[in-house]
Amino acid sequence: EDLTLRTVSDVENRQSLIYGIGEQQLEVVVSKLLARYKVDMVLSKPKFAFRETLRKKVEVQGKYKKQSGGHGQYGDVKMEFEPSGDLEKPYVFEERVFGGAVPKNYFPAVEKGIQECVLKGPLAGYPVVGLKATLVDGSYHPVDSSELAFKMAATMAFKKGFMDANPVLLEPIASLQVTVPDKFTGDVMGDLNRRRGRVLGMNSDHQGTQGI
Repeated sequence: EDLTLRTVSDVENRQSLIYGIGEQQLEVVVSKLLARYKVDMVLSKPKFAFRETLRKKVEVQGKYKKQSGGHGQYGDVKMEFEPSGDLEKPYVFEERVFGGAVPKNYFPAVEKGIQECVLKGPLAGYPVVGLKATLVDGSYHPVDSSELAFKMAATMAFKKGFMDANPVLLEPIASLQVTVPDKFTGDVMGDLNRRRGRVLGMNSDHQGTQGI
């Protein structure tokens, strides 16, 4: 009925979002749903889609070793973790292994371990972005090494390295411009401040309005 209303299913944060032109409009919608359809909605502030990233370069070792009769499991990696500079991508994987310290057929398993880890970061459980992971060294066993062992070793290295690399949460931001009559400038500025907005500049069009 109201074209200014929009609903979105936010799968990542497991919430349904209702967009409107103001809080009063949303309150009216909630009242109508209760009165007309007997739908009692529980309202809360939207959850933020945080991301995790790291701020310095570290080098760590991850060794997975398991022996339980018969063939064991052995995987050993030395990895560098550092900012990639691209927060649009979860991770970049490279390898600089010399002398066959880690056979090439285990490289995909190492990357697979990193690929799974960045889905849920160790800091607060949010997806990781802006990570560069480089396999630089390691060791293997001719009998006990396996793809699973090297995947586990990479996972162990990531969890330790990420927490040692000054991890931080990233909060989404949006840029907007507000045009408002001069007499309401103070009220709008106050509202923006309450919502943790940062005013980057103001300009007047000399016609009684301010651009914020």
